Amino acid sequence: MPRAIYRTAQGPAGMQPGRYWSDPAMPFVESRCASDSGAAYLPHTHPTLSIGAVDGGHSMFSTQAGAVRLSPGDVVVIPAGQVHACNPAPDGCWSYQMLHIDPAWAAAALAAGGVAPALPAALARVRVTSAADTYAGLCALNRLLFSAAPGARKEAALAGFVAALFGGDDRRQSV
Repeated sequence: MPRAIYRTAQGPAGMQPGRYWSDPAMPFVESRCASDSGAAYLPHTHPTLSIGAVDGGHSMFSTQAGAVRLSPGDVVVIPAGQVHACNPAPDGCWSYQMLHIDPAWAAAALAAGGVAPALPAALARVRVTSAADTYAGLCALNRLLFSAAPGARKEAALAGFVAALFGGDDRRQSV
């Protein structure tokens, strides 16, 4: 049986700036957590639905529509193929989580949960939220993904998180 893959990137002076999680049994999702990162990225895209959260420090998140400063507890939802950049505030570092989900898997999970009617619009726009329950849900999901819990439990939690993110009243702001 394939095992989950955990990778750690070592940073300067023994710091642990990045942890990665993926599991061959769950090829539709992977996660990354970074601590005290000063890395900056040029505008880019992902082929996945990407959901990120700021754990510490501040970040400037930008798309073609504009830029917004993210603070601890903020969560950003980035559709597949959306050009964006998310970098630490000038002369700063930040800690964050980034979850990458196959958009077809997310659509199927939402349809199975009865959330399909508003799905295309929900998955097609960038959103930022400061909702504490959304941040707490992503943190709990990542703790579970990085744990030794069974894959079925992880997949169910992922489906629940996606349904909660896209299924309720949309309190999230568009960027």
